[in-house]
Amino acid sequence: MGRNRNHPQGLYDLLRDTKDRHSAKQFTNAGLRKPLDLKLSQRSRCTFSVTQGTVKATRDGGQFFHSPHAILQARVNKMITFEMRTLIERNSIGLVATVTPDGKPAVSPKGTCVVIDATTIIFGDIRSPNTVRNIKRNPDVEIVYVDVFSRKACRLAGKARYIEKYSTEFNNHISHFLKWESLYSRIKGIVFVTLHEAKLLHSPIYDDGTEEDHIRADWIRYYQC
Repeated sequence: MGRNRNHPQGLYDLLRDTKDRHSAKQFTNAGLRKPLDLKLSQRSRCTFSVTQGTVKATRDGGQFFHSPHAILQARVNKMITFEMRTLIERNSIGLVATVTPDGKPAVSPKGTCVVIDATTIIFGDIRSPNTVRNIKRNPDVEIVYVDVFSRKACRLAGKARYIEKYSTEFNNHISHFLKWESLYSRIKGIVFVTLHEAKLLHSPIYDDGTEEDHIRADWIRYYQC
């Protein structure tokens, strides 16, 4: 098509040119710096992906049934939404899954997780020799954060890389960990995870329409007993 789909205008042109336009909605996404007026086709399905904060779109046959904003957040789930970020910041212990050298899964809790932006999570290496070894060999990771009171979780997937202490990049980001005063001086490196997927998970208890406030109150009472 001769268009740069890595640029917001390229995304707009791709959707604008579809036939049988039936909806138009403005939305702003973390990967886009301005709202776009998108018109979607009943016959053409656009598949969105995000690479380093850039929204890309391709299309094939199919039927849209969500608004553009809903597609980006509910159908694709490639970025950290406000609700996900809130959950992570309130429950900063992430269960990090890596792959061992012999191909086995390994899960380790990390308590210094910080959301940098919509596609980046970092955590400090305080006592994580096995996790660091694994990501240096295989950068594929998944991280899960659980809010036990709301019965919600956030599952992230991406590529990890290790930043050595005293490097320029380390010095630029070490201040993110100042809130952990007792651990700050013990951080030996930083693990950066660039995300390609993020999904908010709900307990089946929500399926019958139960409200979060009610669920949270019930579980707080349970743990207080």
